[in-house]
Amino acid sequence: MITGGPCAGKSTLLANARCYFENRGLRALVLTETVTELSLGGLPPQEQWRTPISFQRMALGFQLSRENEYYRIAQELSVPKKTILLCDRGALDGMAYIKRHEFLRVCEELECSPADLLDRYAGIIHLVTAAEGKEEYYTLANNSARTESAEEARRIDKRLLAAWAGHERKAVIGNSTGFNEKMDRGLRAAARFANMPGFADCERKFILRNFAPWFIPRSAVKIHIEQAYLALEGEVERRVRARRIDGATSYYYTELRPTPESGVRQKVTSLIPRREYEILLDEGRGVYPTVSKERYCFPYEGKQFEVDQFLKPQGVPILFEVKMETMDEPIRFPSHWDANEVTGNAEFSNRNIALRS
Repeated sequence: MITGGPCAGKSTLLANARCYFENRGLRALVLTETVTELSLGGLPPQEQWRTPISFQRMALGFQLSRENEYYRIAQELSVPKKTILLCDRGALDGMAYIKRHEFLRVCEELECSPADLLDRYAGIIHLVTAAEGKEEYYTLANNSARTESAEEARRIDKRLLAAWAGHERKAVIGNSTGFNEKMDRGLRAAARFANMPGFADCERKFILRNFAPWFIPRSAVKIHIEQAYLALEGEVERRVRARRIDGATSYYYTELRPTPESGVRQKVTSLIPRREYEILLDEGRGVYPTVSKERYCFPYEGKQFEVDQFLKPQGVPILFEVKMETMDEPIRFPSHWDANEVTGNAEFSNRNIALRS
C-alpha cells in the first residue's frame, strides 16, 4: 500500500510499480484512491458533509468493500500468475483527517479495529509530501481532489505517519534526493515487501542507556509482542509472533534469511491464523526460546523508530531499531538520548535474548 501527504508522488510510483512487477511476470492490479474516485464521481469533499465522521465512515466502508472485491478478483486470476494488489492509500488514512477517538468510533460501527486494518497490507510505503523539503514543487494542479495548502499538507503527512506507525513492514521515503531517485527508492521498497529476490530489510539497532518513559511520544503506537523462535533451517531463522494492538491480536510467521551485508536480512513474513500459530508452537512442545516485550512505534526525522521494553527475560536493556533504506544512511535521534549502536552484535539479537529465557 502506498500512502503519504498530498503531492508526494503516489500516482507515479503506482504506475512504475505496476510496470516493474508486470515486467517480471506478475499480474499487478491497482486500486485507485478512494476519495479521488468519489470526487470524480461528483461527491463533495469532507468539508461539505454534515460531519467529518459521516464522510470518513462512508469513505472507509467504500475502501474496504473495494479492497475485498479486488482481493476476490485476484484470487480468481491467481492461476497461472502470482498477483499483487497495489493500493493508492489505505484504510487507516482516514485517521489523519479526524481525531483518533472519532476514527475508533467509525471502526466500531463498521465492526473492525485499527489492528484489523493494519493486517490488510503486506507493506506500507509512505511517500513524504513535497511540501516537506521540496516546497517549490508542491502543486494542486495535478489532482482535482487536492485542496490542501502546503502547511495543511505537512500536518496531514505527519498524522499519516502516526496512523501507520504500528505496521510490521513500513518504509518512509523522504525528499532527500531528486524526484526520480525518490521513485526508485519507493520501487525498491515495493520489491522488498513483495519478497522479490535480491531485496532485503535494513535496520540498525541501538541500546538506549538513559531511557525514561517521557522519551516516548504520546502519539506512539504501543504493541505487546510475544515472539517464539522455532528450530533453525540451515542459516534461516524462523519465528512466530503474536502482536496485540488495542486489544486485538494478530499472528505472524517469519523467516529471516542472511545476506552478505551486516545487519541486512531478507525477511519473508506471512499473516497466519491463530490455529497455525499454535500448531507451530506445539512442534517444540512449548519449549522454544521466547521473548515478551512492549514495543513503541513512532516516526522521527523521517525514519521509523521501534523502542522495545522487555518483560521476558528480565534484565535486558532498552533497545531500539531504526528502519532504513540502506545501511549507510545518516540517522538522527533526540539529542537527550544516550544511544550506543549494537547492529550486528549477536549478544543483542532477539533470538539470543530469547535463549536467556
